[in-house]
Amino acid sequence: MSNLRKFVEVVVFVVVLAVVVVITVFLYRAGGHMRFWKIADTIALAGLLGGVVNALLSDSGFFLPGMYDVEGMRILKPGALGNAFLGAVAAFISWGLYVPFTKYVIIPPESDTALNLDVATLVGALVAGSAGSRLITSAIDKKVLTETAATAAGKNANPINAAGIATAPTPTQALAIARQMSPPGPTVP
Repeated sequence: MSNLRKFVEVVVFVVVLAVVVVITVFLYRAGGHMRFWKIADTIALAGLLGGVVNALLSDSGFFLPGMYDVEGMRILKPGALGNAFLGAVAAFISWGLYVPFTKYVIIPPESDTALNLDVATLVGALVAGSAGSRLITSAIDKKVLTETAATAAGKNANPINAAGIATAPTPTQALAIARQMSPPGPTVP
């Protein structure tokens, strides 16, 4: 990785962190209903910093999210920004599900209506969205892997391609390898 790219990644990360700090400062200057958001932002900021620490302590290192070559394979790595984002979301979910704020009404603020949005519902929606999207992604991956197996079964056996399919970072890349395999030769009676 070039020094210029490393520099750009550090600058981008510092700018994102600065934006988060500015938002936190803005929320601390606001009053009233904003007190809840001050706490939520502080929790998310702590999670963000925890994600950065995780990125620095892991083999992921300090870089932007992206596809990276690792021992001849392309792997998606979250990088420091991805780890920071995941840390912020995880901290907010943990806080939102296990504190007295779970029944704090967010929308509409200071209203006596029975129809409202509380913290537990919001955080539950985050968890459901994450789990639901993973379920849908897994179903799609299963279809692609089924097509990969069917395609590879109709081709000549090749240990190199078999290893490539088995270690492909994504199901789509495994299917691409299977499609590139040579068709079977004529059968001998």
